[in-house]
Amino acid sequence: MKFHLFIPGTTFEELYAVFQFDRSFRNVLFKNLLIVENNLKSIIAYKLSKKYGIREKDYLKPSNFSQDIKKVRQVNDVLNKIKRQINGRQHSATLHYISNYGYVPLWILVKLLSFGMINELYSILKPDDKLAIAEYYNLDVETLGIYIALLSNYRNLCAHEDI
Repeated sequence: MKFHLFIPGTTFEELYAVFQFDRSFRNVLFKNLLIVENNLKSIIAYKLSKKYGIREKDYLKPSNFSQDIKKVRQVNDVLNKIKRQINGRQHSATLHYISNYGYVPLWILVKLLSFGMINELYSILKPDDKLAIAEYYNLDVETLGIYIALLSNYRNLCAHEDI
């Protein structure tokens, strides 16, 4: 068993102050990461809906995603996860669209997807779709992909008060 040593004379009040600072800092990060997450979801929904249509039968076609032979399985896995989000969750917005219009537009669906799923979705996009999204942020495709993965991870760390 490994014991953590503290500086002699450290008080409980000092430890608690560090804890409170950490929690406050995480809350600031979390609040701003949610803004980034929602913005990214909106941009992805806008760009893909504009290009592929607003019905899930149109925008979730495997042909709309990476055609790299190495990504075939990943594309199918991600699309199946997304379809399960549509069919498995009784979310009021999806129920409204399905019952009134017979489909779920992407701008509604992205609200159900976690930041991690958005990361996976971005990773299977066609290169020109990645470029259209990355250009919105004045970034190259690879850099945006790295940022999405990192921000998704930090968002989860903040949300779950992890290390």
